[in-house]
Amino acid sequence: ELGAACICALACYKATGNPEHPVVTKAVAQVREEIKSGMPYSGHANYSLGIAMIFLGELDIEAYRQEIEAMLKEIYKRQMSYGAWSYPNDPLGDTSQTQYAVLGMWLAHRQGLNVDQQVVERVCNWLLRVQAPDGVFPYKGEDPGHFNRINQKVQSSASMCAAGVGS
Repeated sequence: ELGAACICALACYKATGNPEHPVVTKAVAQVREEIKSGMPYSGHANYSLGIAMIFLGELDIEAYRQEIEAMLKEIYKRQMSYGAWSYPNDPLGDTSQTQYAVLGMWLAHRQGLNVDQQVVERVCNWLLRVQAPDGVFPYKGEDPGHFNRINQKVQSSASMCAAGVGS
């Protein structure tokens, strides 16, 4: 998958400093091919987008600005109306998927790209609405549609708490 290729390439680049490392150039080519093919939306696609954006932003923001902007637009398209991201055809927002979309947007913002304020506001509001009364975040958030915290039906975990707080 794209995300796996990009995280391996990022590790190679960070370890060697070589943007021409074969693993790096292969991942860049895979990113470009995904963009060319319309960025299919399958199971782990939101994870892949976030990781790919981080990889290209760390590699060379100016050289890959066009690719990062294309992926940023795709992240916007995939945001659910209430603010989260999830797996295709899953009506519940997914804190894990959401964190990778947010990480991609954070990288874009940190590197000087304009990030849509409304997209950010929607995700922040979703996170506030699904945060449980004890402060943790669920894996799958049941959105009550208001800011009065409710007990979530889907169990939370330390990793989802980190995902929600980090987002």
